[in-house]
Amino acid sequence: MNKARRKLTKRKQSKKVEEPRRNKFFSYKGEERTDRNFLYKDFNKSDSIHSRFTRSNFSFVNFNKASMKYCGFNGATFVGSEFKHAKLTGSRFHGAAFKDTLFYHTKLERASFHGATFENVIFFGTSIRNIRGLSPDTPGIRIISTPPKLELSKHLKEAIDLALCNIHIKESETLRFRKQQRDNIINLMILQERFAEADLIHGLKIAQSKINKGFHTLSYLIGFIKRELARELVHT
Repeated sequence: MNKARRKLTKRKQSKKVEEPRRNKFFSYKGEERTDRNFLYKDFNKSDSIHSRFTRSNFSFVNFNKASMKYCGFNGATFVGSEFKHAKLTGSRFHGAAFKDTLFYHTKLERASFHGATFENVIFFGTSIRNIRGLSPDTPGIRIISTPPKLELSKHLKEAIDLALCNIHIKESETLRFRKQQRDNIINLMILQERFAEADLIHGLKIAQSKINKGFHTLSYLIGFIKRELARELVHT
């Protein structure tokens, strides 16, 4: 009986651990992708290495858990892009332009940002040590080490809960993480900075009833709310 158990244990240990699925469609190895338009593309769990994306447009792109090591992004554009749990080890962003971009728990060891420009870019839980061309004094960036303490009114909390009744908003995890069932504090902070509370509450209610397709980034939700509020203003 003991021998049989030992054999069973060995068989279990010998089984290969399944690797997480990777995004093969947007994974590149040693490839040239110069002057490409990746607007709104989903690089979630993509795996790239030693590839060049010179002057390419990555606006509103989701880089959640993307691994893009030793790649070249010189002169590339990043507007409303989100790097979440991404690995950008050794990559080059010389002369790249970043606006309204979030680096969330992202690895940037030996990355280079010489000549890059930044406007309203947040580094949360992301170390910028051992990075070339970037320092805490770089204009246009904000480094946040610990989650900020937010004051959410009762009405705003109710609007957030209502918005999460929309399956697409819920699955995007832009407002709340599904597994941990905790608020996405950084995104809520950004929303509070972008909108007056009354507008945000109203915008979330509209989003709950009107968003009818999947999305991946906070920039999409912000853009949606802005358009809906502007549309109502025109018709008043």
